[in-house]
Amino acid sequence: MRRLPYLLLTLLLAAPGTVEAQRSAPLPTQPWTVGGKVGFDAQTDDMVLGVETRIPLPLPGRFAVQLGADWTFLEILTERQFTADLLYDLGAVAIGGGPVFRNSVWLDGDVPPSGDLDDARETRTGYSLVLSLGGPLGRGSPWGVAIQYRMIWVEGFSPRALTFGLQVAPGRLF
Repeated sequence: MRRLPYLLLTLLLAAPGTVEAQRSAPLPTQPWTVGGKVGFDAQTDDMVLGVETRIPLPLPGRFAVQLGADWTFLEILTERQFTADLLYDLGAVAIGGGPVFRNSVWLDGDVPPSGDLDDARETRTGYSLVLSLGGPLGRGSPWGVAIQYRMIWVEGFSPRALTFGLQVAPGRLF
């Protein structure tokens, strides 16, 4: 499973028409989207659930801000994470990164006398890089899908999440 992100990237780059078609055709304006995602941490095989929103920016080029919240379900606790990414959006491919705020019980901390792990929680900051493949299910469709691979670095801790998401563009629903 650790090689899956490399396989996806290789397949994308191996399809010469994909990148060339994106360069030659004008890209439609991407709408504001909200959605959910499900996947796993590629290093621990623990389940990841999340929500996110992608907001296009009125800048030259194809930039968007993506805000997300994720929960990683470990055996004895649930880690919480907030991300804020600046993405360069090419249509079917988006790449970017930004700050990460991860709430967990860190191994260097002392377990509280009560033994309650929630008392030992701490939020630490770091950064992440994300590669997203996907887009609307059809021209003008309010529904879209995405496969995302996220690499995270928070003080020596570096999970890798692979998620599959479903988005909706509220402005295209009605």
